[in-house]
Amino acid sequence: MNRHRRNFLALTASGLAVSLTRPAFADPQEPDLIVHNAKVHTVDGATPKAQAFAVRAGRFVAVGSNDIKSLAGKKTQAIDAKGMMVVPGFIDTHNHCGAGGVGIEKPGGAGLLYDVMAGNPYEVEHVSIASIVAKLKAKAATLPPGTWVMGWFLDDTKLADGRALNIQDLDKVSADHPVAVVHRGGHTFFVNSKAFQLASVTKNTPNPYGGTFDKDSAGELNGYEYD
Repeated sequence: MNRHRRNFLALTASGLAVSLTRPAFADPQEPDLIVHNAKVHTVDGATPKAQAFAVRAGRFVAVGSNDIKSLAGKKTQAIDAKGMMVVPGFIDTHNHCGAGGVGIEKPGGAGLLYDVMAGNPYEVEHVSIASIVAKLKAKAATLPPGTWVMGWFLDDTKLADGRALNIQDLDKVSADHPVAVVHRGGHTFFVNSKAFQLASVTKNTPNPYGGTFDKDSAGELNGYEYD
């Protein structure tokens, strides 16, 4: 028993020595960051708005009024937002609101109301080139000659025909209307002969810097252009 007692006392003494020589740790509740005087949108139904928040180790430890500033320690970074808005870190896959395209811009949503949907922007849907041409042709019939006929959200990977849209397809829409179908990525257009005519683009026109007027195997414009 005495031997065990001596071992216990020795261990206790060594532990006490370590605790006395170990450097002091910061307050475990001390935030790394406090932002105050902000218009915080929390996306939390229970507390949708706040003035301030505190963060420690990458996690929120307090959200609420400017009283949170009282949690600050010696190493806390404090930021006065001066009334600026703070929102969660949204992860966006690069999205354009509305149906605007490169070169021909539409007010937000106007394309959805007044132009032709060459593809479904909301669901995976395979469409045929014939169906796209038919919709564009029906739209052209309602517009005066010379008016642009626009199609949007074409997804070349969702064409049931297994080939790309081309100038011959779009020439079937109209010889009097310039026609352009915009790829859903926004950097690619498919146009008809009338569109090239209005733009004074021929097979001999040099490619613009950073862009291309694509041609078929015979060297003729195939209607595909990008950037």
